[in-house]
Amino acid sequence: MAELNITASTLRNGIAVDEVAFEVVGHGTAQGYLVHDGRAGDVRPVVVAVHEENGDRSSLLPDLKALAAKGVMGIAIDCPEAREAIGARDHLRAFDALAVTTAAAIHAITGRADAADGHLALLGRGMGGEVAGHLGSRTPGCRVVVAAGSLLDRAAFLRDSPHGIAAGFRLRVDPDQADAQIDGLASKSLAAALRVGADATWQLQVADDDARVDSETERELAFGIPNAVRITRHNTSADLGRGAARQERVELIRRLT
Repeated sequence: MAELNITASTLRNGIAVDEVAFEVVGHGTAQGYLVHDGRAGDVRPVVVAVHEENGDRSSLLPDLKALAAKGVMGIAIDCPEAREAIGARDHLRAFDALAVTTAAAIHAITGRADAADGHLALLGRGMGGEVAGHLGSRTPGCRVVVAAGSLLDRAAFLRDSPHGIAAGFRLRVDPDQADAQIDGLASKSLAAALRVGADATWQLQVADDDARVDSETERELAFGIPNAVRITRHNTSADLGRGAARQERVELIRRLT
């Protein structure tokens, strides 16, 4: 099992932020932040935070600090391979890199003596939310999955959407490689994970100004998502990273883990 090795630590306002390293099989050493309230010996629920495809471990650090103040221990992963892959328009490699790094982080943090057994939440933004859903539907003990600003079906988006990201993908990626990516992503969609029916509570946070959300996605949100899934709307994508949206997911994770 992967272990979290602390390389540096800061303590501010009662919240400890430890820089940690852990092994990811086949991918070397990954970095992250372990965030907690600094009290030794307490057993806590845990959350794993997964950044967007071009983000880093700082993306969801404010969420983890807010959760630590409420007694939840969290780890924010960092995945340079995902950033590199998405820069090369390789969405499948970015997803897989995030997924394998997140899986290693889940094993590392849930294996700690101060982690409460069966009290796990997964939180992600963008592609990180899609990864959180994919793993959350398959991970025993996962109670909450929150996806903010994530695509319901990245494969369909890349194949069909007129959005600039998808159009650029189809224009600039070799057709055979594009088809391989789409085929590889098809079974890993957030929508597919939602339909698995795992025991977790799910929340999707959607920005009204997200141009990637087309009419087909809106129909899926309205009619294709299980009724138990909580869908909340926010004005802008920027709003998902602050204020009410953050408080909303922090409170959900705190209450249900």
